[in-house]
Amino acid sequence: MIPVKFSIPVSMDIYDVKEMFSRYYVDPEIARKNVPSKWKIKIHENGKALLLVMVQDCKKMVLQRLLNIGSVRMSHIWIELEGQPELIDSLPGTSRTLPTWYWYIQPHQLDKRLAVFMFKMAGVSAQYVSHISLGGKPGGVRSGNVNERKTPDVSYNWTERSQLYPEPDIITGSHRFYRKYGNRESEAHVT
Repeated sequence: MIPVKFSIPVSMDIYDVKEMFSRYYVDPEIARKNVPSKWKIKIHENGKALLLVMVQDCKKMVLQRLLNIGSVRMSHIWIELEGQPELIDSLPGTSRTLPTWYWYIQPHQLDKRLAVFMFKMAGVSAQYVSHISLGGKPGGVRSGNVNERKTPDVSYNWTERSQLYPEPDIITGSHRFYRKYGNRESEAHVT
């Protein structure tokens, strides 16, 4: 049997977005339990794997340039992978480009059932969660949480300390994402 790689183009436009990124170093065995053996987890100098939590509060989400979902909060958990060195061209209006980061993604967690349904229809792994909080305004200490069920015992929380840049640093970033769904795999490139 020849493996088939599916690629379904998915368009998602999000507007008036507030985001929070937090990086956590975790035991590589914890990361390995969540990443199929096909992908190699990147181990850093401290002997740990990198887990990134990104939470977004989107005032408007439009899927396939047609369906307005309205306001949605999303949480993403990514585990860093080894990848080929890659530097893409800078986008207009940016000062520089960062090297591409490679990630294995867990299902997108969304607080709106319609968004979860539409993601799944497009072939994107998604999970409904009952609550997502960004944890306050940037600058200083803020705490947030995601309740995966209506009970607080199935949740994760974080506290992060952020410091705002004295002036904006507008750069081009590149991320390649991978996910395995049963016998099928997906990949995406976001610039």
